[in-house]
Amino acid sequence: MPSRSDHQKALKLADLDRAWLTLKSGGTVTDQALRLLGAEEQTVRTPLEALIKSLSDQVEADGQRRAERGCELAYHNREHVKDVLVALKLLADAAPNALAAEDLHLTILAMVGHDLGHDGLPNRSPRQLEIQSSQMVCSLMDPSTLGHQRLRRLRTIILMTDPKDYPRLAQRSRSSVLSTQIALAVDADLFTSLLPSRGFLLGARLAEEQVHAGLPHAISLATLQGRAGFLKFAPLLSAAIRSLGMQALIDAQLAVIQRLSEAERLRPWTPDWGNEFAGLVHDHLRAGKSI
Repeated sequence: MPSRSDHQKALKLADLDRAWLTLKSGGTVTDQALRLLGAEEQTVRTPLEALIKSLSDQVEADGQRRAERGCELAYHNREHVKDVLVALKLLADAAPNALAAEDLHLTILAMVGHDLGHDGLPNRSPRQLEIQSSQMVCSLMDPSTLGHQRLRRLRTIILMTDPKDYPRLAQRSRSSVLSTQIALAVDADLFTSLLPSRGFLLGARLAEEQVHAGLPHAISLATLQGRAGFLKFAPLLSAAIRSLGMQALIDAQLAVIQRLSEAERLRPWTPDWGNEFAGLVHDHLRAGKSI
């Protein structure tokens, strides 16, 4: 059962959820990546930081081209990459000694490009999209700059963002640098979707993306019933995300959803319904805090 401290941390996350857009730069993927690095365009200091900037420019340009053609995806888009970068910053700050700077920067590089070339559909074969993205990212890297060992690690981090790998990752110990990188990468990928207001909205966007790609049953992702299935599946791999109170926030959402009627659980997201759900979760956490 979550403690009072857990509820307090979850309340802070709920408040962060409400202010999420203020954490994003409002600019490009490159702007967000440079902010995470604590750098500016003119002050990129290392070859790895230069690669992050270069790949961020490529991802931004790809998204811009898609937007100009009217085909940028509803969920797997530039805003998702920026969400992931904001989440990586929060996780890194919560566990400042989890990774050395170079290892954190390689994780950032992987997550900037982890959905490059996404087509809006789930994998049709194991790691199909992750293999494609990793190949595209690695083709843009200069092996003489990154080195073969870091290239292999970069590829592995991207490959492990396949949701089908979550159960296996949850059972794996996280004693190595690579396992810590994977844990932070997966948690950052999911972080915003785990928040009550933003997460419900993003579920609706994922549903829109997949329905548009030809999967009409994906509309369930826009409902709280679909959200409950997702929340139960989320692995929370890193000590950092657990220390922030994310499990208590997930538990609060599931408790609220369980109390709703079937009609409410099957009601698709709208801005008003999303705000109402977030309010119910906030009230539930405040009630738990006072116990």
